Amino acid sequence: MDFTWDLCNKNYIIALNKLEGKHMETAVLNVKISSELKEQVRSYAELHGETLGAVTEQFLRMAFASLDAGVKEDDIDNQHTEEEGVQPLNAKEIKALRKLLKKRK
Repeated sequence: MDFTWDLCNKNYIIALNKLEGKHMETAVLNVKISSELKEQVRSYAELHGETLGAVTEQFLRMAFASLDAGVKEDDIDNQHTEEEGVQPLNAKEIKALRKLLKKRK
């Protein structure tokens, strides 16, 4: 199974380092996830000598850190995309649309 998490991403490391010095209370979180995802997280935890809870917490922190970081324009690859020109509705189509809307009332 090839399951790779990019833990070396600068934004994630900075966010995790900021939280290291703070004392946090531990709480229980019960969530339903797919068996496949649970197995991936369990395998990752086992591979890195971590507990399932510690890895889950780490992944959640990374997810929230990435949300806070936002998406930058350079992060999006739109090199091979083009917007299609959409033709406006003609008079006949507008009339048919109005007729359908009147029927719904």
